[in-house]
Amino acid sequence: MTDTPTFEQCAREIREMHVVIRDWLAGTLPADDAGFAGFRDVLAPAFEIIYPSAQRQPRAELLDLFRDAHGMQADTGFEITIRDVRDRFTLGDARVLTYEEWQTTPEHTDARLTTVIFHPDPNQRNGVAWLHVHETALET
Repeated sequence: MTDTPTFEQCAREIREMHVVIRDWLAGTLPADDAGFAGFRDVLAPAFEIIYPSAQRQPRAELLDLFRDAHGMQADTGFEITIRDVRDRFTLGDARVLTYEEWQTTPEHTDARLTTVIFHPDPNQRNGVAWLHVHETALET
């Protein structure tokens, strides 16, 4: 059995992933396979996200959507801030965390409370892979 990832590994991964997301959307990462890999590679094959609307999106659909979103926030002042990262529990080798994600431009703020399940993957950045994400809208 692989060791359960530490809280520190997972918290670092959350922050680093959102830098990748911000930079891809801002268009500051190259729109090539190497630039996209920082997002794609850390999502487990069975990854799924559930949005605040309750829409489910499997990994393949999310990757298509995200690849097409390159640069869509260019020159908008888009920022992502991660707040209140909390360690919730472990189950086997999986670790569950919650955090707040605040996306802002000068004209708009969007926030969500996110629950994420990580499992160990020594071949990935920070030694973890994203298995599941569930977002709930926060009032801004």
